[in-house]
Amino acid sequence: KFNKRVRLIVVGNEESGSRCIKHYVEKEGHIDYGFTPDADFPGIYGEKGMVGGLFAGKSDKILDIKGGDASNVVCKKVTCTLKPGCIDENKLDVFFKENNISYELNDNVLTVYGKAAHASMPDLGVNAINYLMCGLYAAGIDDEFVSNFNKYIGLDLHGEKLGLEEVKDDVTNTSINIGLAFVQDENICLSIDCRFPIKTNKDIVVPYFEKMENWRKKRYFPELFRDPYFVEQVYLTWQELKGNLDSVRDAVAQETETIRLAQEDNFKKWDILNRYVSVEQILFGSWEKELEYAASWFEKRIVWFDSYISDLYDSSR
Repeated sequence: KFNKRVRLIVVGNEESGSRCIKHYVEKEGHIDYGFTPDADFPGIYGEKGMVGGLFAGKSDKILDIKGGDASNVVCKKVTCTLKPGCIDENKLDVFFKENNISYELNDNVLTVYGKAAHASMPDLGVNAINYLMCGLYAAGIDDEFVSNFNKYIGLDLHGEKLGLEEVKDDVTNTSINIGLAFVQDENICLSIDCRFPIKTNKDIVVPYFEKMENWRKKRYFPELFRDPYFVEQVYLTWQELKGNLDSVRDAVAQETETIRLAQEDNFKKWDILNRYVSVEQILFGSWEKELEYAASWFEKRIVWFDSYISDLYDSSR
């Protein structure tokens, strides 16, 4: 018999904002302790590392494009608007029929349908974006962006054209997912979600992508900080938060003491302290050293951000 309240909380939009958790907290209050069984029973090991980016560039034949639900989901539908007369519609039809792909073409608007799956297992899905780009290529489109995509990616799910098939271990291999298609700053942008084996790291994987002239690192924050209003709101919010940082430090110290005994039992059960168990992990020698590093990082980050946002605010006025 439990002497504490124990609940199974089923949520529905983790990948798009976690509004369900916010609603739960508003109605029922905060959760004291919880865990997410985000895997199959009895367990999953060797979870892949991840690196993201964009395949981006200009196209004078693709006038607009939109597709996908998230970068970490195999795209199930993509729609693009094409320049009139830029493809051979018969060749396009042959390509899609040979590959058993559903599509619609009406007034130069092409929609391609696939099947969703998680980015770490793209083999379980059918990527509409990949087939769109390869279909356009097969239909004879004269477009450097499309040609480069087929040169470096095409229908590959494991980066074979880039040489990434050699990046693997005894547990798993490397996979690539093109999850989103959109237009930004007059560029066609296709999101790349690459998952790589646990014994690899980003410094090994990224150079393979840098072979592509269309490779772009994801840079969300520089885009946001171009907006003077956004900069002003962040600056004003930071001024309010700065005066309350001691309460954050106190909360961290309190939680540290709360789990101190539990961490001893944890490392007795699981002999992982000071051992590599995740990608790009730093070894400190003890739990206390890990805490010291986290506290030091927190203080340095405060100093850096205070200087960064202040300079940015001053220059945007």
